[in-house]
Amino acid sequence: IVSAGSCTTNALWLITNALDSTLGVEALIATSIHSYTSDQRLLDAKHKDRRRGRASAINIIPVETNAAVNLRRIDPRYAHNAKAIGLRVPTPNVSLMQATLKLRQNASAETINEILIAASQKCGKNVFETTREPKVLADIIGSYASAEVDLSLTMSLGSLAMVSAWHDNELGFAARMIDLALETPQIRS
Repeated sequence: IVSAGSCTTNALWLITNALDSTLGVEALIATSIHSYTSDQRLLDAKHKDRRRGRASAINIIPVETNAAVNLRRIDPRYAHNAKAIGLRVPTPNVSLMQATLKLRQNASAETINEILIAASQKCGKNVFETTREPKVLADIIGSYASAEVDLSLTMSLGSLAMVSAWHDNELGFAARMIDLALETPQIRS
């Protein structure tokens, strides 16, 4: 079985992998601030998940996300130390992943940003990007990147850090599915 995970998992893994391979990550809690989806109601209505039954265009709706579960599948090191939640917000597209990480080493926001810039350069454009521009949701629509770290939002308190990354949850994920299909011989044939 081959899987591209999810848009949220891709964003989270790029950040976590870059920092774990350099500073070490002991634990993480992630929040996906995610545009509402077709599984939610436009008006208050019955739904098996009471919160998803609330009007999505006028509410911030906390939901479960499989980002941490998928991260644990990708990398067993996170089997017991990764949690995530989703906040569905009334926007049509684009999400902001905020990863709060307990690092094995103290690091300044500047050091963390340098690591993320180096990692993004290894991945290449349209997969993992960084920016110092003060972007908002509308600036990300149409981006193929799975994560575009907003370096101005990186915070650090010794070994506690928070990294924020934008992603066009529809187009960025579709791009990773195409990458996966092109790189997987069983899918190509």
